[in-house]
Amino acid sequence: MDYAKKKFINTTDAFYLVGSKIPSHRSLISKVAFSTSEDAMDAYFKYGGYLVRYDDAFGLAVKHLADDDHKIEVLEAKCTEKGKALAESKGCLRCHGPKGEGPSWKSAEFAKRIKSKVQVDEAIYSGRGRMPAFKEKLTEEEIYSLTLYIWSLTKGKGEGK
Repeated sequence: MDYAKKKFINTTDAFYLVGSKIPSHRSLISKVAFSTSEDAMDAYFKYGGYLVRYDDAFGLAVKHLADDDHKIEVLEAKCTEKGKALAESKGCLRCHGPKGEGPSWKSAEFAKRIKSKVQVDEAIYSGRGRMPAFKEKLTEEEIYSLTLYIWSLTKGKGEGK
């Protein structure tokens, strides 16, 4: 994806800005692609870093893959803990707890119906069945944290593994 034009590009022909101040959510080292050297240079002067071509950018991505995976695991663990606290503080357990009307998040039945994190996220955001939408009551970060927490409870049960 071309960072400047927001369009898909041929990655092997791209110019990459590496290690810049452009935030990277899934990688320790920012790697941003541009379709033209002019756009890449403009970003370089604005955000710093260094310019490379595909082979070098790919090599860096492979080199840092294990570290990036670890970063994601650590961040998701923190978000999952935050999600647990949110579930308790926002009243989710009134319906989804042991005596609630909604389905228990820990049940095999729930795990069979919910097959992905996306489904959990959509249910929180837009509502589902008798559950109201929370898009106006929670931030996207809170919804993401709740999603990770709920998903962590379904692991190893039914089809929702």
